[in-house]
Amino acid sequence: MFNVAIAADWKRKFNAAIDSGATIDLAVIERSEPGVRFQGRALERYAACAAFDDCRQAHVDLQRAALRIGELINRQQYEAAAAALGPRALFAVAARRARQALERLEAEAAA
Repeated sequence: MFNVAIAADWKRKFNAAIDSGATIDLAVIERSEPGVRFQGRALERYAACAAFDDCRQAHVDLQRAALRIGELINRQQYEAAAAALGPRALFAVAARRARQALERLEAEAAA
């Protein structure tokens, strides 16, 4: 499922691309969250939980935020991309929501 390191890794890659003028491979982001994370064992373990759909949606929102930032970087809109990485901006809010949704899901599954 969601790993805080995933969001941190994306943020590092985005900042590096902003600093260097590199591009972002959007296909990598498209293949990561949530498609891979909500299949197999995770689906078997959590699908019956009421919090599952909210958690999956939070991860979809995080993926969309990451794609949006990647698109900004690829269009060389570095200031907008950097702003979207701020602590109260698009990406941070989506990452917090995904983490919190996963915590609720895991708590429900453990109960």
